[in-house]
Order: sequence, then C-alpha cells, then structure tokens
Amino acid sequence: MLRYTLVLLFSAALVSGKVLPPKLQRLHPNGRIVGGTETTIEDNPWQVSLEAFGLHNCGGSIISPDTIVTAAHCIDGLISLFYEVVSGTADLLSNGTHSTVKQAIVHEGYDGLGNDVALIILNEPLTLSDTTQAVPLADAEPAAGDTVTVTGWGILNEDDLISPNQLYTVDVAIVDREECTADYADVEGGDVDDTMICAGVPEGGKDSCSGDSGGPLTKDGQLVGIVSWGLGCGEVGYPGVYTNVASVREWIRDQTGI
Repeated sequence: MLRYTLVLLFSAALVSGKVLPPKLQRLHPNGRIVGGTETTIEDNPWQVSLEAFGLHNCGGSIISPDTIVTAAHCIDGLISLFYEVVSGTADLLSNGTHSTVKQAIVHEGYDGLGNDVALIILNEPLTLSDTTQAVPLADAEPAAGDTVTVTGWGILNEDDLISPNQLYTVDVAIVDREECTADYADVEGGDVDDTMICAGVPEGGKDSCSGDSGGPLTKDGQLVGIVSWGLGCGEVGYPGVYTNVASVREWIRDQTGI
C-alpha cells in the first residue's frame, strides 16, 4: 500500500538484505495519479523524480537548492546512493538535471507508516530557474474540505505495471482525520495518526498511486503533505493518506535549518 514501485523495492531489498516488513505485506504498495491530467514542470517546479538504474521509483520535492524531501519508505533500508534525483522536467525522457546523492536522513520515528518522511542531501546544489524551485513548507495543516493538489509520475490505473514518463496532477479534498480513521478501521495495520492527513473525493477515482510515493501534496503553493499510503488507488471510502508536513516541520528544521 505504500506508494512506490515494487520492482525496484524487491531489487533493492535483495541488494541490502532487507526483508519486507509485515505492514508492507498487508498494505499493498501503490501510488499513482488517478483521474488526473498532464501538467508542466513550470506549474510544479519543486517536483523531482527519484531514479535508480535509470528507472523512476519515487517522487520528491525541492525544499532548498541541495535538499529534497520525500517519504521515508522510499529510502528506509535501501541503498540511497543508488538514487539519482531528476529535476527541471515534466517528461522523464527529456533532458532534466540529474543529481547524485550525498546523504539520506530518515525520520527516527518512522514506524512503517507514521512519520513517513526523509531528506535527501545532494552532492551539488541545483541551479534555481523557472523549472527548478524550492517549495515553501506549511506550518499548519490544511482544514477538512480544503482543495489540495497532488502530482507525480505514478501509474495511471492499477492494471498498469509501468509508470508514465509524463508528470500528472489531480485536485482532491482534505478528509477530516476522524472520518479517515473510521474509513480505515477495518484495514489491518491501517492506523491513521496525527503525523498523517487524508485527501480524496467521495466518489473515488481521484488519487495518488504506485510511483507517486514521496511526491508533493500542495495547497496555495505550499507543501502540506507527502504521498505515503492508501488502500488501492482511488477506491471509494479509502482516501489517500499523506505525511502531515506540519507535524514534521520542526524535525525538518532541526535537520536542515530550513
């Protein structure tokens, strides 16, 4: 249910010797933009792709010229130095900027679902431009009903095995945390806590999915969430679950000064 690409996860697990934790076995990995449309990097200049061996695996957001924020489950237990960060493009087949990784920092409170946040420090700072910009971090979580935007290169439906090369976007609405908790009450391991926010639409069909993990959920140009997990993609009654940036804001500041 964590929203990243299974092929890379299994490859990296073999290299690192890591065994999939129980929650990953119960909550099937997914993460795509479902029900959205193509978008441009100029409208989302903070969006990056985390690639390994030339394959997109997760998303991320630029928060300073040398710092990317992503989901902990994209990094935890993996050899993050295999990653390249691709920025400045909405089309992964075009000539984006490829940056190597100096260091990865996973939140010490990450437990498989909660505190699902990590930082990537680049070897060389990015050159900021119209297509490469840092996104401001929200200090307060959005209210229930607020419209938010999620972007990514994840799969477009659950029958797909390969993510598209083009960046997609979709607008969803924040779901009250108590309502979201009730939605996931029947899902083993699907515990929603204060480090998470939920977003979707009542009729389903709009969501993030596999390959979108770690990518941005924004409101009015601020980063309010990080694609984390969910049951399926766009399922009625199961909104997407995102890391609550406001809840980890102080941790990011302590690690980076940002």
